[in-house]
Amino acid sequence: MAVSNRNQLLGERKGILSCGCSVDVALLDLYLWKTWTARNGSGESEGLRNQRIDPRTRLFIAEAYKTHAGLVVDDLYTNGKDELEAKKLRLHAQIVRLSSEYDAIAGFRNGKGLIISLPGDSDREDDDEEDGVAMSD
Repeated sequence: MAVSNRNQLLGERKGILSCGCSVDVALLDLYLWKTWTARNGSGESEGLRNQRIDPRTRLFIAEAYKTHAGLVVDDLYTNGKDELEAKKLRLHAQIVRLSSEYDAIAGFRNGKGLIISLPGDSDREDDDEEDGVAMSD
């Protein structure tokens, strides 16, 4: 293969690994492989260890994770933040994305829709919701 053809092919496949997965899907797979565990009724747990997930199944898992958890791979890697701070950032990203998706599905426009107040939100004096969740008309 000529150098120019190789460079063109590499340019077209930028962000794609040899398995055919995007870099983000592969990084999500790595994160899940290192962090996911399952626990049985006896309390014994295990991770994915030597189990391999084929590229097609990996893509299904990645899409389901993004859709249902409201997270993307950039939300998962902490960049050196402590565990509590990283978890707060992940939860915030989930809340923002999922509430925006809810508002879009419910047909809310112009800032109306699901309102979530977090502890410490003292600038809202009309908080009469006990659970911190309300919907605006």
